[in-house]
Amino acid sequence: MSAEIIEYSGGVLTSRVSGLLKFEEMAAIQKRAGGLIREHGPISLLTVLEDFQGLAKAGDWGDISFQMEFDDHLRKIAVVGDTKWKETAEVFTGKGVRRVAIEFFPPEKLADAKAWARA
Repeated sequence: MSAEIIEYSGGVLTSRVSGLLKFEEMAAIQKRAGGLIREHGPISLLTVLEDFQGLAKAGDWGDISFQMEFDDHLRKIAVVGDTKWKETAEVFTGKGVRRVAIEFFPPEKLADAKAWARA
């Protein structure tokens, strides 16, 4: 599995993505995030990219139903990974287009990303 939920703590849902991210795996994380929002209210998302290889071609990557339903309940989105994936991550997360605060952090700034997501 290339995407997994690591934990939910302090209002932050943390996931790890490695290898090629499949649409179904992303959808499963979004489903869990939606359930947490319904149960606890607004949350932040923290995604850690480890040995990330990009997005699988198959799947409806244009599906924005999660954004439409839950963006008003997301506090922040933090992505941690190799800087070569920064632009891809910012396009994928919709930085500058969505109302939610979105930031990218290099791996050595993981602690800063966690603190930012919790603040």
